[in-house]
Amino acid sequence: MAMQVIPAEQRYHSKIDWLESYWHFSFDHYYDPNNMNFGNLRVFNEDWIQPNRGFGMHPHRDMEIVTFVVSGEVTHEDSMGNKGVIKAGEVQRMTAGTGVFHSEYNNSPDTVVHLLQMWVIPNEAGLTPSWEQKSFRGEERKNVWLPVVSGTPKGEALSIHQDVTFNVASLDADHTLEAELNGRPAYLFVIGGSVKMGDTTLSAGDQVKMVEEDRLVLEAGTDSEMILIEL
Repeated sequence: MAMQVIPAEQRYHSKIDWLESYWHFSFDHYYDPNNMNFGNLRVFNEDWIQPNRGFGMHPHRDMEIVTFVVSGEVTHEDSMGNKGVIKAGEVQRMTAGTGVFHSEYNNSPDTVVHLLQMWVIPNEAGLTPSWEQKSFRGEERKNVWLPVVSGTPKGEALSIHQDVTFNVASLDADHTLEAELNGRPAYLFVIGGSVKMGDTTLSAGDQVKMVEEDRLVLEAGTDSEMILIEL
């Protein structure tokens, strides 16, 4: 059994005039051969995009890309002909497969977009590109782990081409939340707030890698938001 806590400040920090990012794994110009992935989780980026700015059309291939908007909204457009807005609390899954171009843009004149983007290695190469999006903004994730993306059918979760499950939770202060891991590798990220895991206090930006753990127990010190990826 093993848990590795990685404090927020140990993430790689990148900042340019319109974009501030924290990269959990090797990405773009940041390369660390000892920090390439965690299982099939290849990329975990936390981004803040300034108003009227964004990522222009760029290519992806053979990757499952999950985007979760924390606040604000981002406009998505791709070479499959899809165009839409991902709002706070909404999740998008895009299968890059044989190849796709897409853009992500903050069209607001005055609001910064805060989002998480995660890339998962698919279970096979050469898949047909596809796109799916759903809102999980309601009470359904209050004080429970709500599956939002999963390789196996789970409630209203979006599908993904890999044996992984993304769960989100909005936890009230002083509430305790458990997750039965049953030895499965898992990755926890605190989006906001503060929670206790045993004797360890986790705050926004902290992450935990778990291997061969049976159970995860969290107690919220403040209202908190988290994402748990079962790998």
